[in-house]
Amino acid sequence: MNKEELIYFIQENMESDDFTGGVDEKQIEYVQNTLEVQLPESYKWGLLNESDSVRYKPNSDYQNIK
Repeated sequence: MNKEELIYFIQENMESDDFTGGVDEKQIEYVQNTLEVQLPESYKWGLLNESDSVRYKPNSDYQNIK
């Protein structure tokens, strides 16, 4: 599943209370710096765009968004 397919899937199947919205890029940088880790781009995309949508992921392709 690519990013466009995921976005379409979410838009077609979400309910109003499924997602909280994205986090700020500075929050991601803070977490990475504090934990001294580099989060995968696909995970950062999820945080920036949907925040808690990880609980809604349709399958493991979520990790392979390009």
